Amino acid sequence: MAIHYPNLEASRPTHLGSGPWKLRNLRDITVLFGKNGAGKSALLKALYSADFSKRHLTAPERAGDITYGYQFSQEESTGPTRAGSRLKNLMSDFRQRAVARLNTFFTTKGFSESTAFSNAEFESLMGRLLPDFVFTLKQEAPFYNLERQGGGHVVNVEQLSSGEAEIFSLGIDLLTICALWKIENQVDGLLLIDEPDTHLHPDLHHHLAEFLVKLVDVFSVQIIVATHSTTLLSALGHHGNEKTSVIYLNRADDEFHAVTFSESLQRLATCLGGHALMGPLFAFPLLLVEGDDDYMLWAQAIRKHVLKLAVIPCEGSRIEEYKKTLEKIFKSILTPSAPQSASAYVLKDRDEGGPISHDQSANFVRVLQLQCRESENLYLASEVLSAIGVGSWEDAKAKILAEAHNYGAKQQVLEAVANSADRKGHDIKPAIAELQRILDPKVPWQIRVGKVIGSARPTGDLLDYLGLGVVEAFWGATPAVEVTETVTAL
Repeated sequence: MAIHYPNLEASRPTHLGSGPWKLRNLRDITVLFGKNGAGKSALLKALYSADFSKRHLTAPERAGDITYGYQFSQEESTGPTRAGSRLKNLMSDFRQRAVARLNTFFTTKGFSESTAFSNAEFESLMGRLLPDFVFTLKQEAPFYNLERQGGGHVVNVEQLSSGEAEIFSLGIDLLTICALWKIENQVDGLLLIDEPDTHLHPDLHHHLAEFLVKLVDVFSVQIIVATHSTTLLSALGHHGNEKTSVIYLNRADDEFHAVTFSESLQRLATCLGGHALMGPLFAFPLLLVEGDDDYMLWAQAIRKHVLKLAVIPCEGSRIEEYKKTLEKIFKSILTPSAPQSASAYVLKDRDEGGPISHDQSANFVRVLQLQCRESENLYLASEVLSAIGVGSWEDAKAKILAEAHNYGAKQQVLEAVANSADRKGHDIKPAIAELQRILDPKVPWQIRVGKVIGSARPTGDLLDYLGLGVVEAFWGATPAVEVTETVTAL
């Protein structure tokens, strides 16, 4: 847990009332909700001004290019020199300052991996935040490389969308300060993040939420984030519900008790976040998946705009509860649909064993099952291995066996995967992190699989692993093969 400040107080500007703000029962991540003018930005600034050395504030409007500016390196050290610019609502050079702090990061730790926080960990966290890019650190300015998956080197902000520029610079800003605090053994850092969801598509809210939860887990920082986005609230509740609380800020009160992100609040936030409305609104069926990995995979797949689904993450056994709830909702507002065009799908793994029991009264929610053991097995499908660039399964197998000895207790597990005669049904979940490091270290396996699945209708191994039922449900019936009759003149 990273609750360094269960209670905080800050001076309130006179135009927002008299007396201090008093915040109580804060969690690892506390979300500030409130109308425009409620004082969210002013509160974050006041908290930041109370202790520049242990707190870090992002402005609500973050502009500028993503090029390196040497003149900002000294100002963006971990000391109080950052304070003046960060107390402005609009930072016209926010992105350059964030990138410039990479210089401070390397000056402090060196480029060596043998430190409290490695380059590989930095790249991995940025990779989760930027699923459409490959991010790599380097020793010379601008101290990073950013490339789109499939090619395209990015050197300035004009080559990015507003959302891509926003999430990239925000990720650099937060990650560098957290890394510096860890290297310098500062154990009670507080991130104050003002409206991080600006310009972000709803699926990127989930990447951002997961990223913030990872910052808490990896760096033991505490976070207070101001937002208007119920989608971000929903995502934070999903990825870190036991760590998350909410404060409903207003101008009438001076003491605010954070509300823990309970089960009821999580359900409500999911609806408010738009998941339940996304499918009916755009005539896309909903897809309920089991857990974060499956969500990350399928959310990436639909970004290719080939699949028409709205993905809802569920927590393990709760998928049945979600299914029943959806069935009740749809039954009250829709007419029954044909099985081939369900309003929602539940996707389960094959490892559950035995036939899936279908609810005969369910007219709207159809249960599907993978033909491979789990989603992790899709990573070893030939089409995915080809996208990685390792060649055939034999090539991948040789690479795994050659590097397995580097992974200590996981060596035997990796060797068992490589030597298995059934990579479709073998339990590879215990070794998936190591397999990714060996085969494709810069791209999370969920994102790699999602990109391949979403690029075109699956064939070959992917068709076999997913199963014809899944493929026809999501991509439509198998196209009929045209038969042309040839008449031979005698």
